[in-house]
Amino acid sequence: MNSWQESDVYEQHSDNPRRLYLTSHANAVGGCQVDLDFHTYGADISASGTKFSIDGRQLCSVAGTASENTNLIEDLYVYSRSGYQPVAATVSAQKAVDYVRVWQR
Repeated sequence: MNSWQESDVYEQHSDNPRRLYLTSHANAVGGCQVDLDFHTYGADISASGTKFSIDGRQLCSVAGTASENTNLIEDLYVYSRSGYQPVAATVSAQKAVDYVRVWQR
């Protein structure tokens, strides 16, 4: 059986570069959106669900939990979709990540 489970610690789209999407795609899909710049992002994935935080402050939580291995995603997503094209002059994008830390309880 093929299944897709993912926790977006944050996802940024080109239509609004300051808006971040924090999303769980495991069983009960959900999350939140926030407009920020540079900060420390977190996702605490447990048996009861996923808690999303920025700078140590919990912003939202999702009740669904992964039933198998989960992909952790942090990305800068530049896409071309009807009505959401990047500015015509955009030929590349960059982001900087100081570190990614993962641990198991």
